[in-house]
Amino acid sequence: MIFKKIKEKIILHKKNEQIFYELALTEFSTGNKRPGLWAMALSKSEGSIEKANALYIGLLAEEIKSDEYLEATKIEAIEKEKQKEMKKLIDTRFKEPQPYLKKEH
Repeated sequence: MIFKKIKEKIILHKKNEQIFYELALTEFSTGNKRPGLWAMALSKSEGSIEKANALYIGLLAEEIKSDEYLEATKIEAIEKEKQKEMKKLIDTRFKEPQPYLKKEH
């Protein structure tokens, strides 16, 4: 059972990697390059444009993965903050005296 779950995670990881590389290739195909990543690729390619292009796609895939992670983290933080605010509103509402719940003597 544990091995099955591990294998499933590995397969999902590979599938996600393929998606990031596909996105990178699509962005690369537009001709627009992220200047910082392109500079990194050029500096590591020993002057070869072919090597720089290949390196750039790999770096871009990693960058897209990082962007996705940061975006997901930001959304998660916003959702937690919304839940906290809702809880605060609910707690405040129930802590206030409710006139219709007053006991008659």
